[in-house]
Amino acid sequence: MNRYCKKIALLALAPLCVFMASKLTAAFDNPHFYRATNFFFEPRIERDWLSSFDASVAGGSADTARNRDHCTVPLFDVFGLHDMHELGVNVPDKDLNDPLDLILEQLALTVSRDCFATFSICGRFKLIEAYVAYTQNFKRGFFAQFILPIRRFDINCIQFKDLSPLDEPCPNINTPIWQTFLDQFDAILKKHKLSRKPFCETGIGDLAILAGWTHNYQETEVLDFVDITFKFGVLAPTSKE
Repeated sequence: MNRYCKKIALLALAPLCVFMASKLTAAFDNPHFYRATNFFFEPRIERDWLSSFDASVAGGSADTARNRDHCTVPLFDVFGLHDMHELGVNVPDKDLNDPLDLILEQLALTVSRDCFATFSICGRFKLIEAYVAYTQNFKRGFFAQFILPIRRFDINCIQFKDLSPLDEPCPNINTPIWQTFLDQFDAILKKHKLSRKPFCETGIGDLAILAGWTHNYQETEVLDFVDITFKFGVLAPTSKE
């Protein structure tokens, strides 16, 4: 065996020459910010009519997050605290004859104050996902590949912490319109097809359909071997919104 081992992987017409290591560039599924992108591919073996099935399973959970200032915060405060004072601003098709819309309007018209009508939202997020890939070779190095992710989401332990001020100046936590809002919060969410109840669902992600060409060369006297793979394809929107 030669002293040096190098691989060259070419994917999606973006060549990478990597010395003393092997790396691939691939884009498929959605780049979900809450977990690392899955990479489990290698250059394809060049063998006529070879079929293969690959699968990977991963999971994780979290009840805190890092915000833009790199501070640890409750999970759903990753983008900041939740200002209910402005919740009804610019909501289309509000009907002020509807008591729920009227509550949103009256809360928005109430004078503002730091942290008044503000929630911090805690919760726990769990994820289990599997990636399944089927690859079918044809002749002369051509092949097709199908990649489908399957995920199970579980969001529970959801708590809405009221950060409204407790001191005497108004508005504060005891302001009548704020208390009315708290009493009707679930009804307001339901009207807009939202909920703060625990959530658990299993479903598929976006299907990747790829075509490619591969070549394995081992007759070199300098390198151990050279693998070359090209891929291109489409991402089918098979997942739920």
